[in-house]
Amino acid sequence: MVPSAPTSRRRFDRPFEGPMGGKNLFFGDSFVRLFGLVRHPDVDVHGFKGATAKGLNRIDNPNRQEILRTLKRRPNAERVILCFGNVDVHLSYYYKTYGTGEPIDLVGIAESYAKFAASLPVPPTAE
Repeated sequence: MVPSAPTSRRRFDRPFEGPMGGKNLFFGDSFVRLFGLVRHPDVDVHGFKGATAKGLNRIDNPNRQEILRTLKRRPNAERVILCFGNVDVHLSYYYKTYGTGEPIDLVGIAESYAKFAASLPVPPTAE
């Protein structure tokens, strides 16, 4: 038997607002919502429609700001899983290449995305 999809949409559309919650925080574009099928109290999914990895570079990017606010409110988080980049690869690349004719720097996007991920204030893992 296949488990049914969650009935509450709040979990997928808005970040958790309380001081407690899952230890595993998933942030990403629409594809991250697949992790919402995992029904476990240690999993919180925060999806941002149409979000790009490139956008996380900008200090004023609302998704970046929301991720940082959430991490500040969630000091007990043990893991942060970022799932961005699908829009960059599956939409922006083709739009830029065939729509506008402008080049897109996927390597630069990946490098800045990794830099953003490395800058996140998460506790070090225990060894």
